Amino acid sequence: MSSSSEESYVRSDAGPIRAKKKYRQQFRDEWLQIQDYRKWLTRDKKSAYKCICTVCDSSLISDLGAIKRHSESAKHKLRLPGLSHVRTIDNIFKSQQRGSDDDQRKITELKLSAFMAEHKISHIVMDHLVDVLPKAFPDSKIASNIKLKHTKLQAVINNVIGASEGECLVEDLKCVKFSIMVDESTDVASVKTMCVVVKYYDSNLGRIISRFWDLIQIFDDKKAGKSGDYTATAEKLFNLIIKSFRDKNIPLENIIGFGSDGCNTMMGCHNSVSSRFRQLCPGIIVIKCLCHSLHLCASDACKELPHDAEKLTRLIYNYFKNSSKRQAELKEFQAFTDTNIHKLLRPAQTRWLSLSSVVNRIMEQWDALRLFFDDKWLEDQDCQAIHILLSDHIIKAYFYFVMLYAVKIYPRQCIFSKRRSGYYRSP
Repeated sequence: MSSSSEESYVRSDAGPIRAKKKYRQQFRDEWLQIQDYRKWLTRDKKSAYKCICTVCDSSLISDLGAIKRHSESAKHKLRLPGLSHVRTIDNIFKSQQRGSDDDQRKITELKLSAFMAEHKISHIVMDHLVDVLPKAFPDSKIASNIKLKHTKLQAVINNVIGASEGECLVEDLKCVKFSIMVDESTDVASVKTMCVVVKYYDSNLGRIISRFWDLIQIFDDKKAGKSGDYTATAEKLFNLIIKSFRDKNIPLENIIGFGSDGCNTMMGCHNSVSSRFRQLCPGIIVIKCLCHSLHLCASDACKELPHDAEKLTRLIYNYFKNSSKRQAELKEFQAFTDTNIHKLLRPAQTRWLSLSSVVNRIMEQWDALRLFFDDKWLEDQDCQAIHILLSDHIIKAYFYFVMLYAVKIYPRQCIFSKRRSGYYRSP
């Protein structure tokens, strides 16, 4: 009978007698607790009667004697010094050791700088925050070693975070199609600038995003002083936009869209920035700003309404805006009529869509305003004018029409927070 057989036979006078099957040892978890074996011995997931040496990558029978003989073999001892390269749980944690305290401090400073920039927090706050952190976390060496005041914070945002984000944006624009949106503005120092924003599909985020590209100073003293060119023509604006992309080696063939406000310099048919983009990038899509277009439509639509309707909104706001006494008196009438105590909104001169929120607020406070000016109408001419207009049912009917029209055209999700400005944004 073969020695590898699982059964053994014995012979007696009565003939051969079948004996018990040979016992096969299963792997036991207690072996993993032995100090000499725990670093390289593991269970074989395919068989309960075998185990694996992770150092030699060999399969062993689940026998403590066989495991001991393998640990004393020359092959195992030769490969044992390379144990640190084995991907065990202990080695994974050892390989991910924390860096030095100085590196951790630098990482923390970068994260704090990014937080301040993302949430648009004043840089002066950092002068006080770095003094609070060591007191709030006395057991942290990193918090006590942070050296980040507002001057360094600005340098980190401009030269590290901003530069890194700019490089990532340049790499993205070299590979994807994108649209350009521009707008001019003059700041409080009378410096005329042009902001350029790019819009493209980000495959990492899985959605279309808008990113700031450049803030171009139109009248650069160093360049304009030599040529004497202090104009803001369409040709100059177009050249400045194209130059900002060529300086970063962005392929102009990737430009597929252009958007701006509706002025002739930007959107004229023949000699404008958009006409030059049509020549440079055939097939480009040019779209005017929807907000400006809607404001112009609303402005023309308001011309069909009686002038007294808009006049009433401005008279009411101007009567209360600078007088805390009048506002306090109005609150008494609001409480008497069980009306919400809300301030009256200001009708903007250029944002015509804000008139809708102004009308809604006046209609909400109509009863309180009627009672207030019934009591005050003899004081001055403004009170008399407001009292007459509030008593006119035709004006109230026009206000109802504006309310219903605004609710139908501009749904609730397209409205700016009334607590901030009361403006409506385009759908």
